[in-house]
This record gives sequence, C-alpha cells and structure tokens, in this order.
Amino acid sequence: MAKFKNKKVCRVCTYPIIFYKDAYWKPSTKKDKNGELIKYPLNIHYVDCASQAYMRGEDLWEVSRRPLSKLTQMRLAFR
Repeated sequence: MAKFKNKKVCRVCTYPIIFYKDAYWKPSTKKDKNGELIKYPLNIHYVDCASQAYMRGEDLWEVSRRPLSKLTQMRLAFR
C-alpha cells in the first residue's frame, strides 16, 4: 500500500490520512497526455467524511482547502 509522503489531515474529522486509498480523489476538468481526467487527492477521508460533507451540501473542494485552527494544529502536533 502506498503512503503519502507529506502529512495529510482530514478537514472534517481532523484525523490523519495515511494511505492513498483512504483519501477522496476528485477528478478535475483538465486532461492528461492520454486524454484521461486528472484526479487530485483532497484532504478528506473517502468513506465517512466525504459523504458527511456531501450530505451537508458543502463543496468538497472548499472543505479540503479549509484551514486548520491553531488549536487543532497544536493538538495534531502531540498525537
């Protein structure tokens, strides 16, 4: 299983996203050399957190770019 090299944190539950398969991959409108849509990993867990944000009617791109608060950053540093 492939892991992310940089630390990714879910913006919904604030738990770390470790493996590629755990992240929500959103296709963009851009295409690569082969004509396939380019997919980007968002800072959201694929299973529960993405569906929670979708059910609340939030844009997943905006949720992924949401900044972490200073308190959350300090808590994550000591996990």
